[in-house]
Amino acid sequence: MNRSTFRVSTALLLTIVTFSLFPADSLAADKTDVTAKVVAAVSDNKLAISATNDTFGDTAPGVPKKLRVEYRIGDKEQVGEVSEGGQLEIAAPAGQELVIIKALYCPADGSKPLDYSQPAEFLDTLPGFTIEHVLQADASVNGSWICMAKDPKGRLLLGGQNGQPITRVTLQDGKVVKQEILNIPVSETMGMLFVNNALYISGAGSRGFALYRCRDTKGNDSYDDVEFLREWRGGGGEHGSHGLVLGPDNMLYAVCGNFTGLPHDLTESSPHRNYADDLALPRMEDGNGFGAGAKPPGGYIARMDLDGKNIELFSSGQRNT
Repeated sequence: MNRSTFRVSTALLLTIVTFSLFPADSLAADKTDVTAKVVAAVSDNKLAISATNDTFGDTAPGVPKKLRVEYRIGDKEQVGEVSEGGQLEIAAPAGQELVIIKALYCPADGSKPLDYSQPAEFLDTLPGFTIEHVLQADASVNGSWICMAKDPKGRLLLGGQNGQPITRVTLQDGKVVKQEILNIPVSETMGMLFVNNALYISGAGSRGFALYRCRDTKGNDSYDDVEFLREWRGGGGEHGSHGLVLGPDNMLYAVCGNFTGLPHDLTESSPHRNYADDLALPRMEDGNGFGAGAKPPGGYIARMDLDGKNIELFSSGQRNT
């Protein structure tokens, strides 16, 4: 799956927003009709098929789905349904034929999938704003976009998931005029920020999931110098280290989810120091074991200088930020 990019604008404002996971070809047509695949799965007048995205693709992104099969055995027409993730099995009695009439892998509530080529139909904005579809990721080239930054020349950098590249996009008059795949050996870009012509990335690189600083030392519009600044322990994934922001104090702020270990070198000047559990009753861990045993401070915001040093704990208590 991958992401699209939309432009939200007024006469005075231009903002690019990445929104919603969906396959690269979902703008072209309604993909919920899976009759051909279901027909091909029938063998000896029996059907056994899984209602999954692996089987049919993500025909209705972002919503629970179901497989609905209309079929005929003899003179009787019937309907079989199974929720996403289930297995549908139909078998004709001996001597009778199973005929598939129509099959849909569609939203479980029976609604039609959103038309992502018309973003104004599903994105709400304040009065005076307009929304335009700008760019659709090609999964085979771009991967799935999860992070975005703007470089000093106004170009967009769109970062992919683990093992996927960073795409640089040049816009002119709201239209894409150039796309480039950057040769930066950092992926799973959970956070990207430009400061003083350097690109800071929280992502997976040669030293694991960490904070990296990338520079163009040759002046050829590439990033040949990738410098490891500091490790984010357990920093990958949804509950890991994410957004980067430059503060008014010219310090770098990083927001980290609750699976990210605290840096071992926090300075004594950290504004947030005296944290502890406040339990009126004995601790009750997650029965599913998710995050069980995790102790304060949980997710946090770290503040550091532009070399990734002199790191402080600025605040805490967040979860999967």
